[in-house]
Amino acid sequence: MADPNENLGVGGGAPPLGNPLAGMEAEEKALKKGRGRMMAGMIIGVLIAVAALVWFMAPDDKASYAQFGRKINGLDTQHFDQFWACALQNVDQSTVRSDRDLRSQISKRASVGKARYGAAVRDRCMNKLRDMEPKLEALIPPDDLAQGVRDLHTAVTELRGGWSEFIGHLDGLGDEPYDADNEPASLGKIAKGWYDYKRAHSGLNKTIRAKLNQ
Repeated sequence: MADPNENLGVGGGAPPLGNPLAGMEAEEKALKKGRGRMMAGMIIGVLIAVAALVWFMAPDDKASYAQFGRKINGLDTQHFDQFWACALQNVDQSTVRSDRDLRSQISKRASVGKARYGAAVRDRCMNKLRDMEPKLEALIPPDDLAQGVRDLHTAVTELRGGWSEFIGHLDGLGDEPYDADNEPASLGKIAKGWYDYKRAHSGLNKTIRAKLNQ
């Protein structure tokens, strides 16, 4: 008669247990595999987030340059250009292309008006430059425009100082004629301030255009 325990796997000795380490190794491999997938997913997520940040920031970056350009050119129109329209009335500013042109226009007026011309510039025009300086100081430019703004401010300060000295020179002439062939040093300061301003302003606009065209 057959042993009933034979079909149940009892009797005839203990059933084989197999290799317990093989199961542990399989679990460890699965765990490592899961961690690898998790890390890969995290890396991909970070890359996507960075790409999205760059994409969203790019328009804002351009917008900040465009906004700053409007501020700089607004100050140029409202203050620098208005000063020269006042100091050199009836002159098309586009025809003043060099410091020599500028000195010639100023000397022509100084020869005729002398102290009266100086007083007109001081009382009617100088406030345009004087009010421009604190507005330049208040600007918060992008890092690559900061030096250009400082150069602009320095030029305006030099220009205003040159005019103050030049007006003092005209006041001191009394009945003596203005000698256009023997220009005072103050006229050279005016010309230098004008030139340095033009160069700084052009450099700022060149950088801004390059950023907007990227």
